[in-house]
Amino acid sequence: GHYQIGTECEPCEGSFNYSIEGATGCYHCYNGYQINGAKNGCSPCPPGTFNKDPETKNCSACPKDWTTSGYGKETCDVKLDTIMYCEQIRESSSVGEMNFYPVQAGQQSRAPCPNNKESSAVRQCNAQAEWEEPDITECDSINTGKIKKITVESEDSVNDLKEKTKDTNVIAPKDIEIVVSKMKGDEMKHVFNSSTTTSIKGLAENSMAVMSNMMVASRSSPTNQKKEKSTDCDSALIPLL
Repeated sequence: GHYQIGTECEPCEGSFNYSIEGATGCYHCYNGYQINGAKNGCSPCPPGTFNKDPETKNCSACPKDWTTSGYGKETCDVKLDTIMYCEQIRESSSVGEMNFYPVQAGQQSRAPCPNNKESSAVRQCNAQAEWEEPDITECDSINTGKIKKITVESEDSVNDLKEKTKDTNVIAPKDIEIVVSKMKGDEMKHVFNSSTTTSIKGLAENSMAVMSNMMVASRSSPTNQKKEKSTDCDSALIPLL
């Protein structure tokens, strides 16, 4: 978002210009694109959106009964009553609410992840013009950042994992992978080996509760059902028993 003048860096004027490292000027996007979140480049408008004035606007949703034939369009070039298509759908999931714009049968629609907008959820419109389940594996939940920060090094940290994962309705596929990795690591074995006889029962109960949360979440998430992530949760219990 800055450019160089001599030895000084100046911010780009306006909200719709960008720059790259070492640039001596600012740039704007081509039609059909919009400036990205980092303000260092452009991203194509997703299907169902358009942009013919990228110097002053971001991508906008197509009018009712219209969509686009793909990414990076400056106009809505397809009338929906002339093709088979999946209608726009707004849906809540474990990562938050997402809005998938209409696309033609056989195409994918992308929606920004609610908690990490630089990534996207992907949803396929199949050949019968029916939406398939969304792929949300790139999306963070509201707790992903907190879960990442927990280092399994004590009984208290295992209890923290249990508390952060007890609401299985907001456990993202990404969270499951992170938690399973933590529970299968050498750190977890060290926590068990360093526990006292009187505390190991509580530690085991908390560990089982964490993995139980992961199994419930994996079986309730369409993405995880498709990829059968629950087997990872089951195997993570083996070193704990």
